[in-house]
Amino acid sequence: MIKYILPALVLLGGCSSSPIERAPALDVVSVTNKLTFVMQGSFLSAEQSKAVEQFVQRKGSPYGLNVKLVSLSKSGQRSLDQVEALLIEQGIAVKNIHREHLTKEGKGDVQILIESFKAKIPKCRVKKPSNTFINSYKSHPSFGCATSVALGQMVANPKDLVVGEQLGATNGAKAVATIEGYIAPAIDSGSQTTSEGNASTEFGGN
Repeated sequence: MIKYILPALVLLGGCSSSPIERAPALDVVSVTNKLTFVMQGSFLSAEQSKAVEQFVQRKGSPYGLNVKLVSLSKSGQRSLDQVEALLIEQGIAVKNIHREHLTKEGKGDVQILIESFKAKIPKCRVKKPSNTFINSYKSHPSFGCATSVALGQMVANPKDLVVGEQLGATNGAKAVATIEGYIAPAIDSGSQTTSEGNASTEFGGN
């Protein structure tokens, strides 16, 4: 009997399931959109300013948007300051705004090119494979798909999945104040005791 039990234990031990790790994989694509203006003077009209606001808002969150301002004429070059200020009001970082002046004449006076990044959400297959045995499910194309979908919907700037942002300086005083506020003992202000005392006095007067 033992000679049958031992091989069975060895077989079960060798076939025990172990955690399978797979990093989420997402395709990130770059999308560039262009808006061209014909200037009537050195400043944008109210209608053109509204068009710029709607153009940026259609891109979603302004975080991570890269913008290039191209002037195609002298009047367009003079209006770049106004256009840049309008983009900053929409939440685009100053470091992500770049300028370029083209000497050759083109259609329009000012061009606004916005580069954004989008994560392609994969389509998870619901159908299960017919023949599965122990860990063979790791070859299923939808293995880890739910994690990739969740990551694509949560990430603020899909570009960070390709190239991460550089770490900036840390505000040490703010960080220490947060820690001190967490570990500091609670202080009883005594306001609750005072209000209760006033309430008892009023009830006693009645």
